[in-house]
Amino acid sequence: MNKKLNLDFIFAVMILAIIILTGIFAPLLAPYNPFQPDMFNRLQTPNYSHWFGTDALGRDMFSRILYGSRYSILLSLVSTIVSLVIGTIAGVLAGFYGKKIDSIITLLSNIFQSIPGSCFMIAIAGMFGPSITTLVIALVITSWAGFSRITRAEVLKIKGEPFMEGLICIGCKDKMLIFGHILPNIFDSIIVLASLRMGRGVLAIAGLSFLGLGVQPPIPDWSVMVNDAIIYYRSYPHLLVVPGMCIFALVYSINTIGGYLKNNIEAAANEDREWD
Repeated sequence: MNKKLNLDFIFAVMILAIIILTGIFAPLLAPYNPFQPDMFNRLQTPNYSHWFGTDALGRDMFSRILYGSRYSILLSLVSTIVSLVIGTIAGVLAGFYGKKIDSIITLLSNIFQSIPGSCFMIAIAGMFGPSITTLVIALVITSWAGFSRITRAEVLKIKGEPFMEGLICIGCKDKMLIFGHILPNIFDSIIVLASLRMGRGVLAIAGLSFLGLGVQPPIPDWSVMVNDAIIYYRSYPHLLVVPGMCIFALVYSINTIGGYLKNNIEAAANEDREWD
């Protein structure tokens, strides 16, 4: 089981590395301009000149796929980092100080988590208009509560440890307790949660962009490419399959890496309990 998990992890890392590197070096690797229409070569099937064919405007699909990874990864990464920062701060404040602060933050997180995430994101995108900024805001608003709840639970658990009680007794200040002892001890859990949330973020971005509420054409985003290919999927299925498989590969690699890290942290925690 461990051997299979290790192989899955290595495979996922390789896929993610390829996607990231192709996005970074897209200007060097792309044989054509991903934004330039070419109506004389529209809707071509994969061939030697266009490895993944061309879309309805004659744009090279391979070049657009290379550039598309930039938006999927960057948007999910930015939204995850902002959600992590906001959620971690809220969770630490709630768990460490408790009382009214805990009640208010817990109430807010319960409210946000009780609303279906997809519906809430669609509502936000509909109110403020489709744009990349709106997309990131919608993802942050629907994601911070998850980080807050997990962080709060971890802080409460660490706060009850004997070493924390000893530090409080000797007069250790709150700043030192939080930054010197609590955050380092919950760092692993936060990183694992962030990796898993990033996979969900990719799917959320793909869903909103597919509905026309996220990334807008002519940006070569994978989900936009899927949306553009809907009316041609019977005659030209490659227009739908290629970007769809790219989204699948990205989500698979992120979730596999996150799951592997989660299992390792849980195994290490179990070993520590056995030693105790």
